[in-house]
Amino acid sequence: MLRRWIILLPIMMVTFLIAFLDRTNISFAIPTMGPELGLTASVLGFSSGVLFLGYAITQAAGGWLADRGHARSLVAVLMVAWGIVAIAQGFVTSATQLVIVRFLLGLAEGGIFPTFLVIVRAWFNERERARANGIWQLCYPISAAVSGPMAGLILQHGSWKTLFIVEGILPLVWAAVWLWGMAEKPAAAKWLSDQDRAALLKHLAASDLASSAAARQEATREVVFEQLRSPAVILIFFVLLFWNIGFLGFVIWLPSVIKQYASSSILSPWAGIARCRSRFLSFP
Repeated sequence: MLRRWIILLPIMMVTFLIAFLDRTNISFAIPTMGPELGLTASVLGFSSGVLFLGYAITQAAGGWLADRGHARSLVAVLMVAWGIVAIAQGFVTSATQLVIVRFLLGLAEGGIFPTFLVIVRAWFNERERARANGIWQLCYPISAAVSGPMAGLILQHGSWKTLFIVEGILPLVWAAVWLWGMAEKPAAAKWLSDQDRAALLKHLAASDLASSAAARQEATREVVFEQLRSPAVILIFFVLLFWNIGFLGFVIWLPSVIKQYASSSILSPWAGIARCRSRFLSFP
């Protein structure tokens, strides 16, 4: 039963890491792409954010399809789709084209997150799911750490077009790994031995029997709307909304700010130390 932790979750982690790279690499392209295409900051900001409009549209549909046994094939198709669209970003020549491509990228990526939740539900019992989701979602800090150096390396040897094309190729290549290692349910996993599969199915079945009927209440329309009206759900909604606004705004515009002040003393650590020293000595 250990193999689901060391095969499934790392594959999911890398898949979402690649999605994060293709979602946010526009931030590293903006400083050169904007002037070259004559795009204003408003257009660039809208183009960066319109992705999440498409993302929101396909999230529910992605979860619905995954819940009906199409998780593996769905993510493979979405990876190919968002890879093609991500590469297309390197060939845009106008604001309209950029907005359209970013919107389509959001449509392609929107079904990934809910599909992963369905996969975790099929492979892990109730006591394991929070830990499993926490492991594959380590992709967020990891992607934040590697996106900058990777983009810098690509831009050092190419242009913003190269950045989009190279990082757009990643999901096309990784789709093969996904198809090899992923399965909607343990019964369909080719890398599980018959003995391990039987033990895992027994483990999951025992967990299902231990769950109460109330905990497995069917998600009818009335139940869904009742949960959406819950104060806790509403609070979480606004927490995530404002956190994402701040976080993504920071991620999208930070490279532009760094480039703008890179040659000035504002970002110099020695200048910062000197300012702090002068202010400290000026105290009475």
